[in-house]
Amino acid sequence: MSSPSPFDSNADLQIKLHLYPATVPGSNFDYRSEVPPLPAGVAIERVYADIMKYLMDYTQDFFKRTIPKGEEIWARVRDSIIIVLATPNAWDIREQATLRKAAVMASLVTEENAGQLLQFVTEAEASVHYVLAHHPTEWLRKKTVFAVVDCGGSTVDTAVYRCISTSPLILTETCPSECIQVVHLPPLAHLHEYECRRADMSIRQEASLLTAKWRRC
Repeated sequence: MSSPSPFDSNADLQIKLHLYPATVPGSNFDYRSEVPPLPAGVAIERVYADIMKYLMDYTQDFFKRTIPKGEEIWARVRDSIIIVLATPNAWDIREQATLRKAAVMASLVTEENAGQLLQFVTEAEASVHYVLAHHPTEWLRKKTVFAVVDCGGSTVDTAVYRCISTSPLILTETCPSECIQVVHLPPLAHLHEYECRRADMSIRQEASLLTAKWRRC
């Protein structure tokens, strides 16, 4: 028996595609016409809100269980936590507004403090911060020029930076960052069938619980 296509029922696999800008550089097909709709009555904001709430709830639980006096500390700082969301380079005000609404729905922030406690960073810039925080930086000197290429599941984000100063650290983009859409749903459907035959399905089944919840709404 052949495995069902992920585009027949697993809308959770294409969540990002529902939020993509109408036009993305490098796109030569109407991908949105091939993306299955979300369950009736479920908006994309609701989908992201459920995901955000899930992540925050488990972050809170882990913090309270593993940090000394974690519950006391969490209660003291919870209302001042700054939430930083990383997005593809091509996402702009429209996509950020959707994520901001979802963050409010998930109670990560409120309408009143979202302007101060919710921030956005491009995925390319987030990658730079990660590398600098977790890897030796002897290679980074004044006037060093380096590129960041983030090959994701549906886009390739690129950026080129020049180091102006190392103390304090100052980087500047040498040219505008780019976001090239590379996803094509039919090949991904074939890949899904291959994965279904070889990979353990427990993670996919767990992820589908959220989809089932949205369909019951």
